Amino acid sequence: MVAGGGRNGSAACGFASRCVFVAPLLVLLGVLLPAQLQSPALAPDGARAVAALSGGASMDSAIDAAVNAKLNDVLNERVKEEVNRRVSSQLEAAIAAAEERVAEDISARMQKEIANKIDRNVDFKIGKALGGGALVGPSLLAEARAPALPVPSPAPPAPLAPPPVGAQASNGGGFDTNAPRRGLTCSGSQVRAPKDHCGTGEKPCMDPWERQYLASNAAKLRRGMDLLQQPGCFPHGVSVSTMGYFRTGSTLLYNIARLWGALGAGPGLVSGWGCADRSAMGIGVKGQPQESCSFICKDHEFKEGVAKNSAVVLMSRRDPFYSVCSRKLMDVWCQMPQSKRKGPTNWTEINTYKRMCKTDPVVEKPETIRQCHALMQMQAEIYLAREKAGRPVSHDMLMESYNADPHSEVKEVARGMGICEEAATDPALVEFIVEMGNELHRHPDRSISITQMHDVHTDKQRKAKCSNLAAWMREDDACRAWMDANASHLANQLYLNAKGGGQTKKKSKTRGQSAAPSPSLVPKGLGALPKVQATCKGPQTGASKDYCGSKDDKLCFSGWEREYLQEHADELRPGLEAIRAPGCFPTGLTLGTMGYYRTGSTLLFNVARLWGALGAGESLVAGWFCRNPGELGTGIAGSDAETCSFICKDHTLKEESQDLKLVFMSRRDPYYSLCSRKLMDVWCRLNQEGRAESATWDEINAFKDKCMKDPEVESKETVAQCHALMQMQAQIYHDREKAGGTIAYDMSMESMARSPRQEVQAIGKAMGICDEAIHNEALVTFIVSMGMELKAHPDREIHLTQMHDVHSESQRKAKCSNLREWMARDEKCREWMEAGAAHT
Repeated sequence: MVAGGGRNGSAACGFASRCVFVAPLLVLLGVLLPAQLQSPALAPDGARAVAALSGGASMDSAIDAAVNAKLNDVLNERVKEEVNRRVSSQLEAAIAAAEERVAEDISARMQKEIANKIDRNVDFKIGKALGGGALVGPSLLAEARAPALPVPSPAPPAPLAPPPVGAQASNGGGFDTNAPRRGLTCSGSQVRAPKDHCGTGEKPCMDPWERQYLASNAAKLRRGMDLLQQPGCFPHGVSVSTMGYFRTGSTLLYNIARLWGALGAGPGLVSGWGCADRSAMGIGVKGQPQESCSFICKDHEFKEGVAKNSAVVLMSRRDPFYSVCSRKLMDVWCQMPQSKRKGPTNWTEINTYKRMCKTDPVVEKPETIRQCHALMQMQAEIYLAREKAGRPVSHDMLMESYNADPHSEVKEVARGMGICEEAATDPALVEFIVEMGNELHRHPDRSISITQMHDVHTDKQRKAKCSNLAAWMREDDACRAWMDANASHLANQLYLNAKGGGQTKKKSKTRGQSAAPSPSLVPKGLGALPKVQATCKGPQTGASKDYCGSKDDKLCFSGWEREYLQEHADELRPGLEAIRAPGCFPTGLTLGTMGYYRTGSTLLFNVARLWGALGAGESLVAGWFCRNPGELGTGIAGSDAETCSFICKDHTLKEESQDLKLVFMSRRDPYYSLCSRKLMDVWCRLNQEGRAESATWDEINAFKDKCMKDPEVESKETVAQCHALMQMQAQIYHDREKAGGTIAYDMSMESMARSPRQEVQAIGKAMGICDEAIHNEALVTFIVSMGMELKAHPDREIHLTQMHDVHSESQRKAKCSNLREWMARDEKCREWMEAGAAHT
């Protein structure tokens, strides 16, 4: 019944006042009723209502006709709207499909443009600071520092969603990269991170090429994936900051870490540009929903809280010439210093200066050195901030080392992240990540929103634009020392100055020799000497650039050694003539110097290196990491490099280095080796073997604190470290014997300390050098003096000597007073100590 009607509806409508009420009702009915008819569930009720209103006896024919007409009009209108909606929906789907194909390219271009603008803005401020002349003391980058990335306000944590339907099939090969991992109770979507980070929404942390590789190589990757996802293998809750000064390979380093993370953490990974404090995101924080999620980021400087709270910091570095040249090729170059400006910003003035700088060597040379110092300052600040927080840099990847042996660097990154050894060294996983790096180099412009990649420069570009830069950089003492040390922070003058260990700048009287060594073996003053018996030169081996001897201007003598040669020319002459005489030095020598950690293996390497440099001259290649001599051609009959020699240092006898003609070992009172491990903070690491879930970083740090304070716990750590070194020694001997070889010499560090001359002679004899040379007093004195110089100045020319810190008795007394007693309580350690660490 219509509201307002009496028992006879038609009579009621006969009054004008009542019809006035019905008319608006019909209008309202026309608006509301079609909306109900749109719902399939309500359509029958709507039809019945229409029937009741239109066909009831209480409604007169006029109202019935009006209602039906109105209903037809509304239905027709709604049909048209529905047709239009469905057509629009199909059009939108087609447009969305097209947009999906180009979305990645649009995102890539945006990311690239944003990165370029940020880079230019930062560099403008660096140039401004450089113009003020601030190289030491206050941070060069203080003005360039951007505020920490804003963290979105916390949202209520969503429950961990199951993997999307079809995810397994879409990834192929039976691998579901979206499936929750064991020990993982968090999804990346729960993390309070910027939306452009992968893992926070619909954007995965593996790009299309990586997903395709995973699908195509499923069988090969199966074992590694199973290992990586075992409880305790991947450190869920880890935060990894990949850092580096500009243009060092930090993006490659980031992608290596990202892909390890994507494989290990799956849907629990969040990753991207800009390192924020992980505690603000809840990652690794006990009791937070995001506790077991992982965060991997890339940045060039630490924002607030990052240096202290990042569980892992990875660094990258590179021959500074390439970094500085890349800056020029990117046109981040010749920015007018503020001190040279006459007033407010004048772009005509600025551009005029830029053109002049690029064409006038008098102006461009100081610009080159300023750029070098700016990069040094960036590196120094990262290390200093991390050290101030009392935390280490877990791995510092040298780009030249990656180019020489990418597989080893990929493993080291995994170890630095805390991934278990079995997965970190799985050949298929490592190969996958190496191939990812190759793909990045081939196609840097793909999936930039995930990879953060930028342009890759070529040697042709460098030759055209950067031909003078290296020489200009070497004219500056600080830049030259940094270059010679492969950009090690331990040779960074700005870092050393801030640490209080810098030296007052002064010109060396041998600056000419150290800056640009003569291609001749021996400096001026020794006169003509017999040529070495080798017919090849180091560059013919094709060895990587970080090996000494691999380039004509990179001989295997340090600056100190060249100076010694010159100053002692007369007394050294007979020995040099002897060692270069036919048949004295064994041409084609391949020698690996080995040892478990902290045994004096670096001193052993340098004694062998200097014997080799004296005898083999320009035919010697030497350095860290023992590789297959067959790859270099050294000692291989018929090879162009047959008569070249190769001397290397390593801690493991890898399968590819089994063909070395000679292998030497070093050993030391195990107490000193263990104490050095403690002083280097390689100590009290939580053993996660057998755990159902990976430990959080709070748990790891809590264990470390307890271990360092509780003698009962630390005594067990001491014995475990002792057994680990015993295992390293045993493994080297076992591998050498398995390959059918022997250890040609085993140097005791205590014997070297007591009788250095006899040890130097014994090493020369084991190398196969003739008696006349090894018993020459002047040569032996030279090599013994070199060892003393290494101890006095371990931080000089590290790229050549491979030296590290030398610990003192006062340090041992302060930190290691109980270790010997704890080791003696273990029968195996006690017997090993009493035998002078002999492998038998």
